[in-house]
Amino acid sequence: MTPYRRITLAAALLLTLGACGIQGTDVVESGEAASVVVQPPPALRMTLFFVGGDGRLAPVVREGQGLGHGPPDPTPTGSGDTARGDLRESDAGRPLKPLAALLAGPGEADRAAGLGTRLPAEGHELFVSEGAIKTGTYGVPTFLVRSTGPVKTLEPLAVQQIVCTAVFAKDPAGVVSISLSGKDGTLPTQSCPA
Repeated sequence: MTPYRRITLAAALLLTLGACGIQGTDVVESGEAASVVVQPPPALRMTLFFVGGDGRLAPVVREGQGLGHGPPDPTPTGSGDTARGDLRESDAGRPLKPLAALLAGPGEADRAAGLGTRLPAEGHELFVSEGAIKTGTYGVPTFLVRSTGPVKTLEPLAVQQIVCTAVFAKDPAGVVSISLSGKDGTLPTQSCPA
């Protein structure tokens, strides 16, 4: 090794050792933890649930569409006992944009990302009760989603797609339950596992 390289190596070593003299500090309090706000706000977005290539639910956020209800259901059912989950005429329900979008299926970008649906292509319209039909455990409200088609023959993932989409349409925090009813009966009340 040449004398010039030895001097350069020694200088680099001294500079490295000299930089270790930085003193530690205590934790500095600087306020509350950061929070994240997902845009757009819940009133201007809807969350739909499709099925990923792995066979599990995948949430998809659609922007700028809102959650608004359509016109009242034109064919309300007769009166019944809401404790059992049957619709009364006043609970006939309205179409909900997220459920209509769910039934329309994944968009082109969703399909390109490998998302699909287990819902039948036709034969179902979904209506949601305006208010909770009952209050369940720990005060969690239950809403009725009524299908114009059968529900007992739907695949479990199809039921989860409807339930999760309806849950997040009714409450952005996902703290509601859904009773899904069709022309072949009513399924047990469910919440969204996602």
